[in-house]
Amino acid sequence: MVFKRFILILIAIFTLASCNKEEPIIVTSLENFGITIITPSNFESITPNQQVLFRGKLYTNNKIIDHTKLRAVWTSDVDGILQEGYLNNSGVTDLLKSNLSRTVHKIKLSVYNEANELIFDEIKVYNLFKLFPIEKTSNSNTINWNSNRSNNFISYNLYRSNSKYNFLNSELIYSTTNSTDTTYVDRTSFLGYKYYYKVYYNRTVPSLPLVGSNIDSISTGNFLKLDYPILKMIADPNRNYAYGIVNLNYNSDINTTGYGLIFINTETQVVEKRILQTNRFSDLDFDSTGNYLYLCSKTKAIHKINLNTKEFESTFLVTENALKIKQSNNKLYYQMIAPLNSSPQFRIYNLDTNTNIPYSSNITDAFASFQQGDFAVENNIIYHGESNSSSSKMSKIGVTNDFFTLIDQWDSNDYQLPKLKFRNDRLYWNHMILDTNLNRLGTFLINNFEIPIQDVSPNGEYGIGYGNLLRTIDQSLIKKLPIHNHTDAIFLSNDQLLFYNTESPISEQYETTLYFYKI
Repeated sequence: MVFKRFILILIAIFTLASCNKEEPIIVTSLENFGITIITPSNFESITPNQQVLFRGKLYTNNKIIDHTKLRAVWTSDVDGILQEGYLNNSGVTDLLKSNLSRTVHKIKLSVYNEANELIFDEIKVYNLFKLFPIEKTSNSNTINWNSNRSNNFISYNLYRSNSKYNFLNSELIYSTTNSTDTTYVDRTSFLGYKYYYKVYYNRTVPSLPLVGSNIDSISTGNFLKLDYPILKMIADPNRNYAYGIVNLNYNSDINTTGYGLIFINTETQVVEKRILQTNRFSDLDFDSTGNYLYLCSKTKAIHKINLNTKEFESTFLVTENALKIKQSNNKLYYQMIAPLNSSPQFRIYNLDTNTNIPYSSNITDAFASFQQGDFAVENNIIYHGESNSSSSKMSKIGVTNDFFTLIDQWDSNDYQLPKLKFRNDRLYWNHMILDTNLNRLGTFLINNFEIPIQDVSPNGEYGIGYGNLLRTIDQSLIKKLPIHNHTDAIFLSNDQLLFYNTESPISEQYETTLYFYKI
């Protein structure tokens, strides 16, 4: 009996001991696991004093693992422990930080299992200085960054690139050894192009001499893209408007978007209206009051547009098909499209009486051919600059009392473009300046290359020729403007330009870009 009681006591003791024994610890194996800092990227510049997301993720093929058992510790070699915690159910850990010391940091993310075994990833981040958002005007980009006045400063080096990658092989556009010099105005970037900017902080530290800022980008200039072609534009001298003909150079070309006339508000830089979309206009000009616009379309029909209401008002017919038109003294002068086997000539329409003026001339057939080109009318005189001819003559034609007479003719002995501007008693015919007596006064040349003038400022001071701003008084180059290919350019005022470029179509879809530029 005593022996039996002793056995029962031993069983109770062993049972109690068994009940008090701790459960064995299950250790998560980290073999074949990987931890990666997803963001920021290695060697990235972060913005001082702004909140930055540090994110890490555990990668494994073990789908039954409990990620929340794994401890995650973020540390900086400068600021020490930044955060301790555990992975979430997806194996991700996030750290939001805004007060890192302003220096270069080695950021380490360590992941520990239950036995304090670890795996880790490291990156370097540069928390030194910031490139602020770029500010732009019609002719410049302004780049600013905060100063860094440390003792190891050597210089700031600003780079510009067409890509956000590999900046050190891109264009160095500015360098300064003044640590407080943190602004640069870029006036050389081409209008409409997208550029990326990054500034590097050059230090005396041998291990890491160059530290880069963040990257910012901008598309240079004020521009407007249209999905149709622009043939010709003119600026309104009395309103903040420009008017453009939607058309192509050749009648055989197809424009699937339609034609017509557009009204461009040059202050807001938007197309406000488009009218007469089935008409393929070839030229346009203002009436003497500046309140109306006349348009021709290589037919006998002339359309009249009210510029105050921006509406089509009326149509009248002239005797011949009109290619180009000019208004002077309330008369409409037009260059006719020559009938087969005959020469192109001029005709007149009286806008006061709304009648065609009968053609009257003493110009013989031998001199009556005014081949294509362009013309201007001033003080009862037509000045016509011929084009598409090996001689390309400049003709001075009197039209007093509506009678045509050839006063003078000057042979340029060269092919000329169809471009002629009249300003302040001067004729700007392609690359030449002539007076009203057809005496040659000057030539626009850059490095011995002729520069045809596209337009002249209202005060006659400047000429614009394919991106070159020139002084008319001595034909000298003022500066090369940052514009690549463009179809034409007009002055909106004495210090404002409008460039426009119509690009080749893709599947009959044209595109025109307007660039608004202040000198």
